[in-house]
Amino acid sequence: MAQALDVLDGASPNLTASGAFPQMGAGGSTSIIQAAARRLDLPDSTPHAAILRLAKGARLQVGEGQGKIKASLSLETSDPEVAQQMATVGQGLLALLKLQKDNPGSLKIAEALSLKQDGAGVVATLAIPTGEVVELIRADAARKAQKQAEKE
Repeated sequence: MAQALDVLDGASPNLTASGAFPQMGAGGSTSIIQAAARRLDLPDSTPHAAILRLAKGARLQVGEGQGKIKASLSLETSDPEVAQQMATVGQGLLALLKLQKDNPGSLKIAEALSLKQDGAGVVATLAIPTGEVVELIRADAARKAQKQAEKE
């Protein structure tokens, strides 16, 4: 916490002056959220994170522009072969998501997602109209309210 306060006070360099994450904090970015991590150490007890255990680093960027929410998740691996395996698993998961015809929200998200291998990395990109995001949030809130009402 003290280091974060030093950055805010200007006593320590921020990410743009640091070489640790050179892509973070770049000027002209329309990002709302930026996050990065290295040396991901996820516990084996988390089976849902199996694909993430193959990553050596991750970067998330979320922004809004031209009426769309745009997000990018980049996973860095040790070599292109591992990245290919991750991309293959990701494509399979995306295909399964597209098969959920009874869940229109999942289908909209799946159609807005793209996944590609880039050398030793994998990049997942989401671009969805802001109005659709608002609709999805409202539908989810209504579904949760209905579930709560049924419990009472």
